[in-house]
Amino acid sequence: VKWATTLRENGVAEANISTYVSIVNRFLKYLGYPIAIRERIPYEQKKENELNRVLTRKEYQFLLHGAKENGYRRAYLLIKTIGGLGIRNTEVQDLTVDSVKQREITLTAWGVKRTVKIYEPIRSDLLAYAAERGIESGAIFITKEGKGIQHFYVWKEIKKVFW
Repeated sequence: VKWATTLRENGVAEANISTYVSIVNRFLKYLGYPIAIRERIPYEQKKENELNRVLTRKEYQFLLHGAKENGYRRAYLLIKTIGGLGIRNTEVQDLTVDSVKQREITLTAWGVKRTVKIYEPIRSDLLAYAAERGIESGAIFITKEGKGIQHFYVWKEIKKVFW
């Protein structure tokens, strides 16, 4: 536990600390020792760590600028849409031409419905993107096969910006 505390004090991310503890425990188990390190993170600290994973405005603008400067239009629009509308990467596939035209989308996650307003300039950017791609109905962000993109495609596009 002292080791984990030292890591934390040196600015190591919580996810990495958990990984390190797990690796050490596996190694000790391999050597025949009982699990020596038990790391319990209080609920309040877990919540605080989740909040620290939220992008700041500056980081969001940095991502947008990077995508635009590098010519990644689709990544730019994905970042702008997720950040500007406050939707999850798993909800991007539900964004359709019709919902953008109607200026709102109703999303359901974990049994909870919510309506998200689609304001300008995101609305006009999305409609222009759909028109450029010849998408008249259905999902705006699609694969080569014409299906709505899944969450892992969203991250794949955004990672292009800096990797």
